[in-house]
Amino acid sequence: WVTAHVGVAMMSYGAGGLAAAAGVAFCMQDACLKRRQIPGTCRLLPPIRTLETSMKRLLLVAFVLLLAGEWLGWQGNLPIHTAKTVIVILLTLGYSVLLWLIYRRGMPGRALAYCCVVLFLASMSIFLVSR
Repeated sequence: WVTAHVGVAMMSYGAGGLAAAAGVAFCMQDACLKRRQIPGTCRLLPPIRTLETSMKRLLLVAFVLLLAGEWLGWQGNLPIHTAKTVIVILLTLGYSVLLWLIYRRGMPGRALAYCCVVLFLASMSIFLVSR
């Protein structure tokens, strides 16, 4: 159970990291388009719609994997640090609110990009908590 729990959790953080990277690329592409100057680095980036779609899908994947990791942890009755549990519950809440906003209300791409980066940074705070 421990290996599965940790593996799924790490995949969730990886998907969140990819969503954050797509968010940074989205902001770079957006800034280039608003300035109407497209340097060489912006030409190498994927289209802005592709980046936005990627962010949404990666957030959904990260959320599902985070839920699966939580479930595996509770099924295995693993001793988990209280602070880590609180962080994971807050992350789950953050992902669910963000996904609700995206799919129910709609969200501008730039705001979505910022939220992806903030959620990823928040998810990395779990590594600051010692066992």
